[in-house]
Amino acid sequence: VRYVTVVPAPNQLGKTTVTLTVYNGVLQSSVSFDVLVRMGTGVDANAEAKTALQSRVYPNPASDLVTVEASIEAPTKIVIKLSSVLGVMLFSAIDEVQSGVYRKTVDVSSLASGVYFVEISDGKRRVVEKLIKP
Repeated sequence: VRYVTVVPAPNQLGKTTVTLTVYNGVLQSSVSFDVLVRMGTGVDANAEAKTALQSRVYPNPASDLVTVEASIEAPTKIVIKLSSVLGVMLFSAIDEVQSGVYRKTVDVSSLASGVYFVEISDGKRRVVEKLIKP
């Protein structure tokens, strides 16, 4: 397995792209996704984090059921996607939600042990959380 990352310059917050490449000697597969860099130094190092979609995925690791949770400020559409490290989408849901705390329970009992990615988006903001299935 080879990991290739592109990291922003020091003290630069915002989106950056991470690419995971899996190569088994014969076949190669890659998946890329954007991540939000929330830490740094400067006058307003938390400006990006203040507008970021606040979310969590729990329990993590998860064997059977996982809860996806996000804080919603105004009525919107929430999109949840569960993908393998190879980028294969295994689950997706779109829900119209009001403001407050959004929760969605996802059954992961049939998934093989490994690492997965849960993407949570409200159309303006997007967060990708790593999920471990023991």
